[in-house]
This record gives sequence, structure tokens and C-alpha cells, in this order.
Amino acid sequence: CGGDGTFNEAVNGIMSIKRNIPLGYIPCGSTNDFANSVGIPSDLKEAVLAAVDGKSIKVDIGNFNGRDFTYVTGFGAFTNLSYDTPQDIKNILGYQAYILKGIQELSSIKTYNMQIKTPRKTFEGEFILGLVSNSNRIAGVNTIVPTDYNDGLFEVFLIKKPNLLTAIPIIVSSIIEGNFDNELFVSFKTSDIKFTCNEPVAWTLDGEYAGFIEKAKIKVENSALEIKRGFMD
Repeated sequence: CGGDGTFNEAVNGIMSIKRNIPLGYIPCGSTNDFANSVGIPSDLKEAVLAAVDGKSIKVDIGNFNGRDFTYVTGFGAFTNLSYDTPQDIKNILGYQAYILKGIQELSSIKTYNMQIKTPRKTFEGEFILGLVSNSNRIAGVNTIVPTDYNDGLFEVFLIKKPNLLTAIPIIVSSIIEGNFDNELFVSFKTSDIKFTCNEPVAWTLDGEYAGFIEKAKIKVENSALEIKRGFMD
């Protein structure tokens, strides 16, 4: 019972004992992205029933430098909002607290020079955001790449550095509106990806702070977790 970060801790506990134990989840966080993605009810009573008697689904799990995560890891613009936004504000405003915090940070977005390597290609560039996810919702916003939760692949979404800082509000608006037809956006799927930066970069795992890291190795563990969700087919 909790938010995405609490669910992450439960998953890491189950993965560490290497036993196939179905996990029930009662979402009570500010956004509950993963629960919404896989069909866990938002209603408290329905979520409890689903956790006890709901149908099970196998989902892929990500591994980030040896630590497991359930639905997203990332760096750059706005990825700090879930852990930097004060908890008392989140309790009062919920998801809207992230919007307000994000508006405050528009003028301080940084650029990161990254080398990105997958089994199929290697490329370099300057990016303001990088996400690796297994969810069709991140921070309450629908993602660009269709998601299959147990295909052995995670979705990668990158935003290149814009030439003008004035383009950033347009980028943010496009994402919120679900309009991903933008030359600054890069998206693809992979089972294995490495990020290398020439400086330590703050990363997040399932909305929680993961530390400043120069090299991040991310791999998919196919159908590694069984979770209980709603009663749909």
C-alpha cells in the first residue's frame, strides 16, 4: 500500500529472495503511474479485492546498475519532481503539485552530453531528458511509445537539446498534449542500454532519487514479476 516508490521497495524485496510470489498492490501515491498502466483499480476497496483475488499478469522488470525498478528510470528535466516536491504539498494537491514545481524549474533545465549504447547502435548527443520505461504513463502523462509489459523490451524516450531555451515551454506543452511529432524527440525500444556522461548525473528510479551517476547500465529482466491487478481479461 503506497505510491510508486513504495512499490519499488516491495519489488526489490521479492526479487532479492528469487521466489515467484504474486504481488498485490494498493496504490495510494500522488500519480500511481504503474498501477494505472497495468490496470490496478484506483478505488481503494477494488484495489484490495484485486490484490487478494485479482487476475495475475507477468511484467518485465528493469535492472539499473544492479538495482531493480518496476516502470521507469531517467535523468534530466523534471525527473526530480517526485522526490524534490515537498510531501505536505503533494498530500494537499496531489498530481498538481508536480505541475507547479515543474513550472518553477523551467528556467534551470540543464543539458547533458551523453554517449548512449545499445546492442544495435551507439550514438552521442546533448540531451535535456532521458527515460527508460515499461509504462504507458509517466508522471500522469501518456508516453510516446506503445507498451507491452512482458515483451522483454523497455521504451526509451530522449529529448535533444533545443537551440533556443524559449522552445522548452513548447516541448513541455507538446508532451502534456500527447503530440510527439517533434524533431527533438527520439524514441525506440531495447532490452539493454548504457548511458555514459562526462559528469555525474542525477538519476531517478520509479520516482525516487538514485544518486549522481556517470555510467548507467540498464537491462530488462523478462517476465520477472507476477502482480495482481483488476478482473479484466
